[in-house]
Amino acid sequence: EKREMCEEEREGKRRKVSKMEGESGSEKGGSYWEGDCMYDNMTVTEFLRWTNGEVELGDGVSPSSHWAYMDYKYAAEHLSRADKKGESEEDDSGVNEKSERGGRGGEQGGADTPHPSFDHMYGWDKLGFDLDKNRETVLWLGTKGSLTPLHFDAYGYNVVVQAMGEKEWVFFSPAQTDHLYPTRIPFEESSVYSKVNMLESEEAIAAAFPLFSAARRQVVTLQAGDVLFVPPDWWHYVRTTSPLSLSCNRWMAMEERDEKKRVEECVVRTLLTALLPPPRPTQLCEWLNPNEAYWERGECEQVLTALLSGRGSEVGEEGGIGEAEEENGQEKEGSEEGSETESEKGDGVGRIWLKLAEAVSQPDVISLISARLCSTASK
Repeated sequence: EKREMCEEEREGKRRKVSKMEGESGSEKGGSYWEGDCMYDNMTVTEFLRWTNGEVELGDGVSPSSHWAYMDYKYAAEHLSRADKKGESEEDDSGVNEKSERGGRGGEQGGADTPHPSFDHMYGWDKLGFDLDKNRETVLWLGTKGSLTPLHFDAYGYNVVVQAMGEKEWVFFSPAQTDHLYPTRIPFEESSVYSKVNMLESEEAIAAAFPLFSAARRQVVTLQAGDVLFVPPDWWHYVRTTSPLSLSCNRWMAMEERDEKKRVEECVVRTLLTALLPPPRPTQLCEWLNPNEAYWERGECEQVLTALLSGRGSEVGEEGGIGEAEEENGQEKEGSEEGSETESEKGDGVGRIWLKLAEAVSQPDVISLISARLCSTASK
């Protein structure tokens, strides 16, 4: 499991930060993007002991100057017990220390079986959802100041249960998108981020993103026991306002809509893969979010071909356009074996690449791209 830490800014020296300042609780400066944060491995028990000041992590990492977030943890992977004795080492919280981090909407399961009380832990059936799909429940455990950048989710809709503590959700409707400066870098499948850093001062945001001040927001504070429904395409920025927060959520599929979105997401990934450099060995890729897997061109070609030919069910389940084998920056073994692409079969460039090239070179698309490039050339 991953710990995400952001350090405090002091004595004019820029460091990775997340600090609460001001009477209104506004956050000034600090690390906002996941790629600017530090990562480490720890169990839930170690995490809670650190928040209570019982253990130190070195390098001045303390709850008074840092926030920490154990986010995006699939409950089925982290509240589980191994099928075979000795395959995992569990601490007293029942968390499998050897569990791998899952990706959004990816396949769950594997060797681990659910904790005995798992099926009754969340009560999704009270909201009308199938208990058999509880393995898709995602856990979020964070300290005060931990945050999720402003973004919207491409797939389905979101249902959130606040189990402990408080979180502030800042919403913008889809109608406000033109004021929010969408970007696909850093790329994360199904997450469309805003360029706006919500930790910056109003003056700094207004100078860099003048349209943002006209965006109308709605603010909701979730308390323990609250259930939140997030409609499709609604922008949201989330931060923890209590000393400790625990919440869980599920993204619910909207089949027809999601099918189109999966194609869009794969097109974005394929274009970025073709245009930008691959990750260096043992290093994070600069244009990928840290929790996102890098796909080779051949993988992009295979998945996009499958999606366009109506075989999307072969490459992923709800919310996913493929099974991520490793995290961002890590080399995958055997990814090219047993799976020839059209290009490798002797078709030259490959039909899907020709179709993609034809689509992006259409006059209206080129005009739009040129206009965007010209508008940002001086920035």
